[in-house]
Amino acid sequence: MKKSRSIQLLRSLDKKELRRFKKWLHSPAHNQREDVRLLLDFLLENNRLQRDEELDKALAFAKLFAERQTYDDAYMRQVLHFFNKALEDFLIFEQQNRHETERQLSLAEVFSHKQLTKLQEQQFRSLEKRLQKTPYRSADYFRQVFRLHSLKYDYFSSQKRTGPLNLQELSESLELQFIIQKLRVGGLMLSHANVYKVSYDFGMLEEVLACVEARQWQQRFPVVAIYYYSLRVLQNREDEASFDRLKNALFEHGALLPPEELRETYLFSINYCIGRINAGIERYWQETFELYQNGLSTQILFQDGQLSRWTFRNIVTAGTRLQQFEWTEKFIRDYSQYLHPSHRDSIVHYCQAKLLYEKKDYPEAMKLLAIVEYDDILMTLAAKTMLLKMYYELDEYDALESLLDSMKRYMGRKKVIGYHKANYNNVIRYTRKLLNLNPFDKEQKRKLYEEVENAGPLTEKRWILERIGV
Repeated sequence: MKKSRSIQLLRSLDKKELRRFKKWLHSPAHNQREDVRLLLDFLLENNRLQRDEELDKALAFAKLFAERQTYDDAYMRQVLHFFNKALEDFLIFEQQNRHETERQLSLAEVFSHKQLTKLQEQQFRSLEKRLQKTPYRSADYFRQVFRLHSLKYDYFSSQKRTGPLNLQELSESLELQFIIQKLRVGGLMLSHANVYKVSYDFGMLEEVLACVEARQWQQRFPVVAIYYYSLRVLQNREDEASFDRLKNALFEHGALLPPEELRETYLFSINYCIGRINAGIERYWQETFELYQNGLSTQILFQDGQLSRWTFRNIVTAGTRLQQFEWTEKFIRDYSQYLHPSHRDSIVHYCQAKLLYEKKDYPEAMKLLAIVEYDDILMTLAAKTMLLKMYYELDEYDALESLLDSMKRYMGRKKVIGYHKANYNNVIRYTRKLLNLNPFDKEQKRKLYEEVENAGPLTEKRWILERIGV
């Protein structure tokens, strides 16, 4: 029983949902079986639901149906069947009632089927007001608008009106729903294809883009603009004008997207900026910083009330890179509480060391880095890279050589994949070349400068180029 569908579903419910489900089972409209109610009591008793060893069909049978002499598996399976059905019906009801507009649209359909004309008209007016007040203008919003206009069209047709019908509104809401969804899904496909090197058939994507441009819908509808410019950036990462329009649309009209879609677009925009930074385009540090600042103020970067450790670390990196030291120090102090407790100490420790390093307080930064071994591979490599640069700046070349050797061994022991492995191999490689560089050989310096400038991926490219000089 512990691996059953019902147990998995029950464990996903919070205390309030469990209480509502118990009331659901006690309503004869939803359940008329006493054995089903008894089964829930058995599962909730003494927190039994969380203890696998007590989730046994025979044990439940003996506890609930003591009057029966022998275990009846067929009967127990029947009880579990009706229990699971009642639970699924409850969850469907809960889901439907989370969205009041959907509920009201369903009610309008009921009035339509029953030909309750006056109630239909009242419901249409109520729904129009509700949709006007809806803050979002996503594809889901236009799907609801289309559904309302479909109901209105059926109603007007049944009245045999000879004047104009609502076909224009019906058509436009359908098109907007499809176009926004297609642009969003097309962006997800392109993004996934770029990262994982897979091929997709993009269907009508180019035709949809052409349609948007021909009708200038990216100017008329802000949500269309957000997804349109996201796609243009994905198609051509050199298209910086499209990124600027995307960022402006996000800042001005981001509230028109539901939180999960807005967060998705923010993270895409930030990742685009990081890619441009890695390509050596420095202005994107400022763009990244502004996206993070805006994302914090709107709380769109939070998930379940928490900031991810990577987001926290990247914000500190952007802040220190722009020498926003006071802001960054305040950020670490104020926002560390939003990190997951299991990562909080190590992330805060690393970020404090990063801040000290960027302020050129090398002795204090090195003290911090010396006392902690991070449990995350990329954190460890980032910390070692920080130490590497400080050893170079302090002319501690023996310590630097030893560190480069230890980094190479560490990467050999650990599974560092893809971009990160290539990046840190390049960091080690070009730092060694920097160490062996003859500072008085202009031709050697020029060749190394060109080699580093064309190398990738290399997150420390700017630092190495500055040390080479020309």
